[in-house]
Amino acid sequence: MTPMRTLLVSISLAVVGQILMKLGVNHVGALTLDRRSVLVTAVRVLSNPTILAGLAFYGASAFLWLVGISRVALSVAYPLVAVTYVAVPVLSCLFLGEQLTLMKLLAMAIIVIGVLLLSRG
Repeated sequence: MTPMRTLLVSISLAVVGQILMKLGVNHVGALTLDRRSVLVTAVRVLSNPTILAGLAFYGASAFLWLVGISRVALSVAYPLVAVTYVAVPVLSCLFLGEQLTLMKLLAMAIIVIGVLLLSRG
C-alpha cells in the first residue's frame, strides 16, 4: 500500500471509530468522571461492544497513521486529518440523525479548499 493510501485508510478508520463510539455512548447514556462513578463509567464503556469496536477502529487507525508518517513528511500527512472534519459531520448526519446546517456545509467547503491548497504547496 502506498504511504498516501495508508494515511487515507488510517483517517477512514478513525472516522468510523468516532461514529461507532458515539453510537455506543448514545446507547450507554451520559458519562461522568466524578470520583465516585469513574469505575462504573469504565465498566459501562468497556462492556459496550459498539464502543469497543470504535476503540478497535481507532487503535488500528493509530497504527496505520504511524506506518504512514514513517514514510511521509508530517507536514504533508497532517493536513489530511482535516478530512475528518468533513467526513464525521456527513456520517453523523447519515447514521446519527445530526443536522447539517448551511453554516456547517460552508465550513466544510472551506476546509476542503484549505486541504487542497495545502496539498499543492
